[in-house]
Amino acid sequence: MSAAVKAAETPAEKLAIAQAQADWSIPALWVFLGAYLVFAGMTWFFYLRKSFATDKVPSFARPRSRSRPTRRLQDGGRRETDGRRGRAPQ
Repeated sequence: MSAAVKAAETPAEKLAIAQAQADWSIPALWVFLGAYLVFAGMTWFFYLRKSFATDKVPSFARPRSRSRPTRRLQDGGRRETDGRRGRAPQ
């Protein structure tokens, strides 16, 4: 609650202060909601869409390239490393 509202003695004064605050706060609310919708739409378009216009603009939802399949090691998937980025000792 602002100091002006606390200082107002009558309900009419408080109403006048509230209306003065609404002059800037209502448009600010609409700007915030509009930006929120724009960013939600961008998030859907770039990250969540699965099939809409993916041939023209690729979606980040699917990987563009396939990763190499990993080889299974014959010792059960474990190998000794020398502690430098998982390299095997030479």
